[in-house]
Amino acid sequence: MAARLVNMQNMTTVASSIIFKRISSRFLHMGEYFSRGILNEIELQTAVPLAGRKHLVSSNSPGFPKYLSGPKDDFPMLVKARKGQETSMKHWALRSREIIDQAYQRFEKNGTAVAILFRGLPNANERDFSEWVNNLGYEPFSYVGGISPRIEIEPNVSEGAHDDSVITVEPHNEMGYSPRFPKIFIISCLKKSQWGGETAICDNRDFHVKLDPAFVQKCEDREIRYWNCLHSKDSHKNRYQSWQMRFITEDKDKVNDFLKNENYHYSWEENTVFYWKNLSPTRAHAISGEQLWFNQLSALHGSYYDDMPCYEDLKLSYKEYPVHSTYGDGEEFAEYEVDNHRRCIWESAVGFHWQNGDILFLDQMIVQHSRLSFEGDRKVGVTLLDY
Repeated sequence: MAARLVNMQNMTTVASSIIFKRISSRFLHMGEYFSRGILNEIELQTAVPLAGRKHLVSSNSPGFPKYLSGPKDDFPMLVKARKGQETSMKHWALRSREIIDQAYQRFEKNGTAVAILFRGLPNANERDFSEWVNNLGYEPFSYVGGISPRIEIEPNVSEGAHDDSVITVEPHNEMGYSPRFPKIFIISCLKKSQWGGETAICDNRDFHVKLDPAFVQKCEDREIRYWNCLHSKDSHKNRYQSWQMRFITEDKDKVNDFLKNENYHYSWEENTVFYWKNLSPTRAHAISGEQLWFNQLSALHGSYYDDMPCYEDLKLSYKEYPVHSTYGDGEEFAEYEVDNHRRCIWESAVGFHWQNGDILFLDQMIVQHSRLSFEGDRKVGVTLLDY
């Protein structure tokens, strides 16, 4: 009888252990500084139209989703600072890192994407955000060679996308067009816009499985070529980003050195630089080793720039825009291939309700980010980091 009782106790202990492991693999330990938020606290407040949206490229193509979906369970995961825990942003960064480390442990166990929305931190301005970022313990990432205009406003903090407010920037992996790219993308909402300006996020793995397998194989076999054409800052064709801005220099020799070091093919025509490189459409995750669909095939297709208001009076061939993507042998993607790629992304994307002071931490090898068009003032800070 005693032996049976011991066996039953052992079975109970094992069962409890299994249940605890299942629970702990899903839920993170918040500790004394944070509490876990709930989904309805970040639900979109109004419907966000997508199909037919002006300056959202491909939104008039067949099957494009009508509206942006709302947040899913833990995507993003809302983590709220407890009241009464007043302390410096440096200290909050150390406590936040504990939550982030747990999220990465969970990712390694069950693949849950790392997408954390921190709310309630004393994050009132760029300086506060910079203090938090610079005390997380990650390596800063240099944006030299990045294709979007970015202006640093505090140490390791830049302004958000400078693309005109009427434009919707589709979900993308930052610098997916480059052999070097940040592993972490963080965005801080310092002032949300009066209308629009939502940040949609998308798990690469969710939309990858929706793509036509034949198209995926074709891209893997032939790779993707990213063409770059940068005019000088004083050229009438410079409407978005000059080579001086992208490479943060006035010296052509420094541009050449960068392109050589990164193994680009390049040439100059007077004061315009052309350069290109082929890259695989997939990359291995730096932690898990999982092969991910990681590229900017549609985000950097010339059709995006062709739709920009700043180019309305200056129609160029796609290869004359700042960036353009093709198959690795130079063959153009068919229009329907690019449309379908964008459709699959937006079908899988979710939005959430920003509050001023929020900070969104993303493992950007897994999670794409975007910015919808907006009206009114909008101010965000962004940071790029390495593990």
